[in-house]
Amino acid sequence: MLASLVVLLLQSAPAQQGINARAITRAVTTKDALPPPAASTSPVREWGLTGPNAVAYEISIDSEVRHGGRQSAVIRCIPEACDSFGTIGQTIRAGTFRGKRIRLSAWVRSLHAGRANLWLRVDGFTAAFSKAQTGNRPVLDFDNMEDRVMTGTHDWTLQEIVLDVPHSAALIYAGLILDGGGQAWLDDVALEPVDPSVRRTTTYHKRNGREGSNWEILTLAKFPKTIQNAGFEQ
Repeated sequence: MLASLVVLLLQSAPAQQGINARAITRAVTTKDALPPPAASTSPVREWGLTGPNAVAYEISIDSEVRHGGRQSAVIRCIPEACDSFGTIGQTIRAGTFRGKRIRLSAWVRSLHAGRANLWLRVDGFTAAFSKAQTGNRPVLDFDNMEDRVMTGTHDWTLQEIVLDVPHSAALIYAGLILDGGGQAWLDDVALEPVDPSVRRTTTYHKRNGREGSNWEILTLAKFPKTIQNAGFEQ
């Protein structure tokens, strides 16, 4: 099952430290995991809602506010203010992106948001091979736009993240963070390889991990190859 491979779990970070790579997400094993929303139960097809206080947030489709096409996705803080952040996101297998530099881009709109930013993370295989997949996946590259935040109320703005995907990469996580109150819209998401001359957008100290076994790589086939329902038209 998907939940027995890896699950996206989000942890809060002290405000003075921002939301860093280790605090924002970690991959956990089955015994500790909370299953991600299934496509059949999530109000936004192929996308899930996660966060340290996910019950304070909701995600939905908006057919009135959109950048392109007929609709967009929106994440909102249900009470007046939320103590910690939530995200709308997806997990894909590194697969065809291994050994490449990639760019995540999307159009983001915000209303009274504490913060509304894309985030992208590349994970490797667990430190020790085991069919039980115990242990946390190492973070190989990461950017949550902490140095170029968008807060408050903004019309549609193009946001971009550029990271490297090592040959040892296993999974890629992509999504939109809403921190604090308000709401944010996401539309026209794209994830694509770019020329190595395009600069990485993060100062995160990237690293390589160990190569995955054939069995480990095979298990990742349950994850999609790239972002699904990127325009929220489904």
